[in-house]
Amino acid sequence: MVAKRYLMFRGVALILLLMVGYIAWTRNFGEGVKGVPLLALLSAALSFALEWIDHSQSERLKKYLSHTMLSLPLLIVGYIVAILLMSLNAPVIVLNSADQPLPVTLEPVDTGRPQADSATASKDEPARFHTWSTPLGRPFRVKVRGYAAKIFDVAAPVGVTISTERDLVPQLVILIRPTLDGMIELRSGGSVHVFRKKGAGESEIAHAQPNTAASVLLGAAPVPLPHDLVEDWRLELAGFL
Repeated sequence: MVAKRYLMFRGVALILLLMVGYIAWTRNFGEGVKGVPLLALLSAALSFALEWIDHSQSERLKKYLSHTMLSLPLLIVGYIVAILLMSLNAPVIVLNSADQPLPVTLEPVDTGRPQADSATASKDEPARFHTWSTPLGRPFRVKVRGYAAKIFDVAAPVGVTISTERDLVPQLVILIRPTLDGMIELRSGGSVHVFRKKGAGESEIAHAQPNTAASVLLGAAPVPLPHDLVEDWRLELAGFL
């Protein structure tokens, strides 16, 4: 009776360990491997195997699994490994609700020569990064095309989930459409200069000399300009000139 009770306690401990491992896996890699639910696949394979072998072999297999998977040393090692991995690993997930995929870059801030990791966040598949951190947290800089870079504190084991709409600020983009006189000036070799005013002084931050009659885009557009809009501008410019 006592042996069965200890066996039941070890079974509960194994189930909890498997649940923690499955939650950590889905948090880091999503549901399954490349869309295949790993836990459901393994459970189905085990059930199928038990159905095809005879009763004596099935009982022998169950007894073997109970003596190996439920052994106290294996459970202790499993919990130690799980605690270490969860204390040092922190996932960073970047969600993208837009239709166009966005390139994402992640780099640590607390190192002298940070090595950036790159990924792509789409509407169906978020960008996932696996970082080394601690429960106290580490600062990481996240860069997404079309948004201003931002530093996040990433703590193990929870990590951080970033939404581009909720957590990031769109990058400033300025579209300069000169007047007819400005178009003629640009085509003749004129240039556009952008200054930042701070206090009583000014400093130039950007300039362009297109040598053609054109509009000037300052900054990185988060999405391409619609073709119809560009065509309307071209026809408007042709009417002016």
